[in-house]
Amino acid sequence: MKKYLFFNDQHSDLENYAVDASQITSIVPETTITTVMYVKQHDKTVDKITFTHDDKTTTTGHRVREIAQAIAQAANAGPHTDGFV
Repeated sequence: MKKYLFFNDQHSDLENYAVDASQITSIVPETTITTVMYVKQHDKTVDKITFTHDDKTTTTGHRVREIAQAIAQAANAGPHTDGFV
């Protein structure tokens, strides 16, 4: 069963996005307070989702690892999911 991840912008009702977890190509740090996830689409385009977070680069390191782990855990969750995480 395919797994879909749902994201929304808490500041806007217009910013919602559902992605097939198998289409995630990379999760990388962009700045000290942003992490980017790239998702390939069926029409060969690539979507870019930006996560904004606190700056912990001087204490515990960039948050990209924590974000990537959380997304991987959600994408691999099971067996009691309906495909929409």
